[in-house]
Amino acid sequence: MRVGVIGSVGSSLLTLQKLVEYSFNIVGVWGYEPHSTLNVSGYCSMRKLAEDNKISYYPFVKINSNDIKEQIRKSSVDILFVVGVSQLVDEDIIRLPRLACVGFHPTKLPKGRGPMAWLILDKGEGAATFFKIDTNADEGDIFVQEPFSIREDDDVTSIGVKLKEAMVRALDRWLPSLS
Repeated sequence: MRVGVIGSVGSSLLTLQKLVEYSFNIVGVWGYEPHSTLNVSGYCSMRKLAEDNKISYYPFVKINSNDIKEQIRKSSVDILFVVGVSQLVDEDIIRLPRLACVGFHPTKLPKGRGPMAWLILDKGEGAATFFKIDTNADEGDIFVQEPFSIREDDDVTSIGVKLKEAMVRALDRWLPSLS
């Protein structure tokens, strides 16, 4: 199975690390590389991990540009993970993978379609949710979901730790059967 990954934050890097750990055939990593990261919340480059694992790395500024679509098409991906990108991928990219385009959201979809900051305000329940990307944002079928609770005293740091732990559990549960 040929896998591609698009991302630009810690959750993107964690997903890539887990795919490497489970020996997936990763044929390309597309990493957001803005001219300046000052206004990019949680930016995390995936270039080093890709290069260390001899995976083709493609930087981008606009994910929906024709050259990026052509790179993805030429990579013949079966599954494309889109994790931690502030730009919505368009329908052309969604349809490029042979099997599925997989998204990630830090809430217990179908509830909580919104940014992670809303988790802090709602003080409810979060979840590491991997789902099939469809043309409507955050609405596709769920592949795996690992919930976590949010307490009254949680802040962005403690929720980030809980989310990372939930992602690890979700991917450890799902990736062996996916491969």
